[in-house]
Amino acid sequence: MGPKLTKSPSKRNEEQYLGLSRFGALPINFIQHTLDSDLLSFLQSDPFFQTPEENLTKVGYSQAIDYPDLTGHIYYEGYYHGRATYAPYNSVHPRYGFDFDKPPASLRLTSFIEALRRVNSSWTDEMISALKNMSPGNPAAKGLVTVLEENRHFADLSSQIHFGDEVPGTRALFHNDAPNSFIHVALSINGRRSLFWKGSNDPDFAEDVKVTDTPRGYITHEEKQMPGSVYLSSPYIVSHGVGYRKSSWDDRIIAVQCRCLFTGDEYDAIHKATTEEWQDTMTIVSDCLARRRSAPVSSSGDADGSDTTEALRENYIFRLPTLAEVLIVHDELLPVWNQGDETENQEQEQREESPPEQEVKLPPVSLLQFMKQNPPPEK
Repeated sequence: MGPKLTKSPSKRNEEQYLGLSRFGALPINFIQHTLDSDLLSFLQSDPFFQTPEENLTKVGYSQAIDYPDLTGHIYYEGYYHGRATYAPYNSVHPRYGFDFDKPPASLRLTSFIEALRRVNSSWTDEMISALKNMSPGNPAAKGLVTVLEENRHFADLSSQIHFGDEVPGTRALFHNDAPNSFIHVALSINGRRSLFWKGSNDPDFAEDVKVTDTPRGYITHEEKQMPGSVYLSSPYIVSHGVGYRKSSWDDRIIAVQCRCLFTGDEYDAIHKATTEEWQDTMTIVSDCLARRRSAPVSSSGDADGSDTTEALRENYIFRLPTLAEVLIVHDELLPVWNQGDETENQEQEQREESPPEQEVKLPPVSLLQFMKQNPPPEK
């Protein structure tokens, strides 16, 4: 008997689900919102997302293969950073695992990511405080605190383009992400896809996972991702996979995965955490995200029974920026981007005058294959 399937549980209830991870059963949070239509149009019209297929490799994309037998499904992926600077940032390649100078994302996308961090700063500060109260020797907590304090959350960007033949939900490659998905935002720019994730709300699930690979109550959920869909979760502890609708280039699926931006040394350090340290860290992360769904309201109408204003409620929950808030950041960063473009043009002219370097091509591998080849050490 196959797994039970429910559709979009996060839209109809606030149940807490448990997910199966290598650290045991941990609380899952899945919070989905939708961009305002004017902000979605602003992002969709970004020249970066309008790049023709023949020019994708020129702006940092490369073709990836996750479904070798589905030859009619085309997948491109590009890797960028979402820090508020035009300078490249040396960090881990999400697919191959080596360090490289990650280029900045487009000005519009970077402005959105920076605005997203700003409007959610109150609860990320809360997460920092909770993690700092843990054992100072916990490398997982220490690594996440560093990323949050330096505004590198949601800054490791993988821009994904899918088109061609369908990848049905029955072919979804279920996996858990790497640790850079401690906290993770996924942004749908165009097209339709479905996110499938597995979890249980059975109270005996936590004990059951210790003795069986098919614990009771383990349900596969489907969350439909439309243009403008945005979700916040921790795919590091959530088994998940994605299905893609059949589409042409003109109605291609474009999504941006926004993870934590780690350097190679930081990545190596957090991998030294023990199972218990990971459990402690992810429990705090999960507890903090669970409170982002909505401000708790008492029967008297006040959050937690106190005199909480609507403004404080907005600070309490995970929310998306407005177009006005994104444009404020855009105007702040515009001079930096203009200067960066000028410098890049000068460097390009110099490169064109120099002998071409031999290009090193890496064979595309599946995400699952890469993760199997680069597992975190067992403690």
